[in-house]
Amino acid sequence: MSFAGASFVAGGRLLQPPAQSAMIYSGTASSGSWWYHLLVVEGYSRVKELPDGRRIRGRTFRAGGYRWALKFYPNGDGIDAAGFMSVCLILDQDVARSVKVHTQFSFIDQVDK
Repeated sequence: MSFAGASFVAGGRLLQPPAQSAMIYSGTASSGSWWYHLLVVEGYSRVKELPDGRRIRGRTFRAGGYRWALKFYPNGDGIDAAGFMSVCLILDQDVARSVKVHTQFSFIDQVDK
């Protein structure tokens, strides 16, 4: 499994990376390769109070030769999903033909004690 970057959210917005870091993590892979991108949300209990439908778009990353991004809706992607978290993987480029992917989302609740 290869690392394809990270997006950090705090205070309800995407944090800007340090100037020296690359904005797009890149990699090419053959069919069947696995990539992962971390979406780290600091203070989720406060972020989930954002209005429903409000999204936070993660950083663009490259995996399998394509550009991708995550859209994170802390309080659902619309009125019907209010109160629920929504995460979407989007293809962040125009392509000539369909792209088939397998996605898996994992959620980890990390509480400092």
